[in-house]
Amino acid sequence: MLVKVLRKSKQLNLNNNMQSGFEFIDKPVFTAKKDKKDKIVLIEPLKFYINFAGQRLPEPYVIPAGFESNGFSIPFIFKPFVSNFDVGVENAIAHDFLYSELKTFNMFRRDADMAFYSGLRNSNLEVWKSKLFYCAVIIAGGKHWKKKI
Repeated sequence: MLVKVLRKSKQLNLNNNMQSGFEFIDKPVFTAKKDKKDKIVLIEPLKFYINFAGQRLPEPYVIPAGFESNGFSIPFIFKPFVSNFDVGVENAIAHDFLYSELKTFNMFRRDADMAFYSGLRNSNLEVWKSKLFYCAVIIAGGKHWKKKI
């Protein structure tokens, strides 16, 4: 499965830093959720645009205050190397929001995943971590996407 994802990433030319991804108007302001480990709650709304191939969608998306996210979903075995709230966590929050509200936005899963990857690259997260997180959403994100449809 992982080999297929990596081949697909080469077809999608993931090595290019495209003019795509999330463009944030605000920085995320969040706090740890008290009753759940590795969860955060937004204290203030988070506004962002989505860019596809250099074209910005006209209206900003707004993630409301109170939205809960786990940041980057990291299996415990990788936690010594990667944090749930690493550089670019706002991209993970936006990606979680799109997955949770997919009926509202009428968006294809691959578009949400590519915006996530491009946003990670634009936030200067290391290439290997960006690809790791992208592969993780391709492999494990489908079950969350299908649950909502």
